[in-house]
Amino acid sequence: MSLLTDKNIISSLPALDGFILTRQWVESASGIDLIYWIASKAGPLRLRFCEQEAVCFFPSTQQQELEEVLRQHKGWRIAPTQLKNFAGEAMSALYLKSQRKLFDIRDRLSAKNITLSEADLKPTDRFLMERFITAALSIEGELTARDGFSDIVPNHLSSTEYRPQLNAVSVDIETNYQASTLYSIAIYSVDVSIVFMVGPALQLTLGSNDGDGELELVQLGSEREVISAFVQKILEMDPDVIMGWNIVNFDLRCLQDFCDRLKIPLELGRNRETIVWRKARDSNDRYYALMPGRAVLDGIELMRSASYQFENFSLEHVSRQLLSRGKLVEDVDQRGEEITEQFINNKAALARYNLEDCRLVWDIFAKEALISFAVERSLLTGLELDRYGGSVAAFDFLYLPRLHRKGFVAPFVDQATVSNVSPGGYVMGSVPGIHRNVIVLDFKSLYPSIIRTFHVDPLAMAVAASEENPIEGYDGGKFSRYEFILPELISTLWAARDKAKSSGNAVLSQAIKIIMNSFYGVLGTVGCRFLDSRLVSSITKRGHEILIQSKKYIEDAGYPVIYGDTDSVFVLLDSVPQEQVQHIGNDLAAKLN
Repeated sequence: MSLLTDKNIISSLPALDGFILTRQWVESASGIDLIYWIASKAGPLRLRFCEQEAVCFFPSTQQQELEEVLRQHKGWRIAPTQLKNFAGEAMSALYLKSQRKLFDIRDRLSAKNITLSEADLKPTDRFLMERFITAALSIEGELTARDGFSDIVPNHLSSTEYRPQLNAVSVDIETNYQASTLYSIAIYSVDVSIVFMVGPALQLTLGSNDGDGELELVQLGSEREVISAFVQKILEMDPDVIMGWNIVNFDLRCLQDFCDRLKIPLELGRNRETIVWRKARDSNDRYYALMPGRAVLDGIELMRSASYQFENFSLEHVSRQLLSRGKLVEDVDQRGEEITEQFINNKAALARYNLEDCRLVWDIFAKEALISFAVERSLLTGLELDRYGGSVAAFDFLYLPRLHRKGFVAPFVDQATVSNVSPGGYVMGSVPGIHRNVIVLDFKSLYPSIIRTFHVDPLAMAVAASEENPIEGYDGGKFSRYEFILPELISTLWAARDKAKSSGNAVLSQAIKIIMNSFYGVLGTVGCRFLDSRLVSSITKRGHEILIQSKKYIEDAGYPVIYGDTDSVFVLLDSVPQEQVQHIGNDLAAKLN
């Protein structure tokens, strides 16, 4: 880490709370530099840890073979640990100065039957998870002023519960139908409504289409000038979050293509950094964008990860459903022609259309508290603010550091040889007909409850053989009564959700529910390092048993069960007087519990 001169130091801080916006690593000859951009009350901060190492684990008995393979390489070392794998073998740590080199040597070692455990973890994630830091942290250190942000040299880090007030802007671009020509770029926020458009030089203020405020239209002579003006405005506004609708794979990708053609950089990150692009493994036309210092939130992906369901996720459809208004065009399905016609003959109309798309996104985010949801999810899981899905990565983030504290490393799984052979949820045969007075008894978070009660847990299964009376699972699975991790995680999340519900924090409650329910799915996912059919079967088959026993209990009480599915049963009361239905339902629920 470079030394800082005393004249640049603003202050030495006893403690400063912050929230991680972006994380990345950069490799150099001396090691891996970890870079975290942080939102704080003192403004944006850049936190750097230089000369770090990538780390993974291997059986200590294979050290000689590993050293033979790595003899021709530089920048690695081996150290003993107190850890062991699930087979009880002692494990050693392999440290390298390059994450890329670690990726390169994995296959070479695998060909020699030397398997590396936890070699796939991002160094930025491992650094945080081993300190039990998810997204918020308390920092003690020294601040040094830069241009629009501060570098911080930490002398102490710890986890905290800080929830930031993030500054956001909504962005949308308009192009021709082929997305080969840029027409305009709009920005909307609390106090900014501006559209930069290609056209004869002009600047004027327009009334919005619905009379709600005004917008500033700035016409500039070329695509280059429009992009430059847009970039300068973003740097001036300095948002923590840039939001949009399909913003990564359309708006930002188009802007990047335009900039590449014009041979100009797209410097939208803090410190005028460019976007770091990564192509999705399973698609040639889907990208991920890292904008250093700013989180990019896509409304479509964020709503899907929050379990929203719509016929389709077009901005027109979602905004009509949630806001009762939509795009400012006559024919949405043929809007390409209308947009081009407006660009040629009615630039004011196109500016209003462009800005309204920004406003629609902004209002959807505000109405559904989507930024708050993203913050809560990041605080719970340790995932990046702008990462969607990632249930396996979230499970690892929470589970692995706790596993290490128990003295174990995670198993290596050959994903090509595993498959999920466990059954799904139980579905009862239904009784056809039209029925009256039907009550539904629903088990609250059935699968998380089973995990918690019966200790369904990778570590608990690995150590159960050493116990005299383990908990019996299914398909040969047995679970320790004393050593476990996942049930404790669920208990903690459960208590947090009950607290969130009692305090009326629906956003946090929903985020916790999604995380808890994902644990079952993760254990049955091929991408999970803990995949084992005994784990999943011990959840789903226990659920089958509970539903079947519940059906028998209810029918023994004199009420037919006409349907059941995964975690609920439908009970027919039929001719029971209406005033007794609620009482009977409550009584059955209490006795079942």
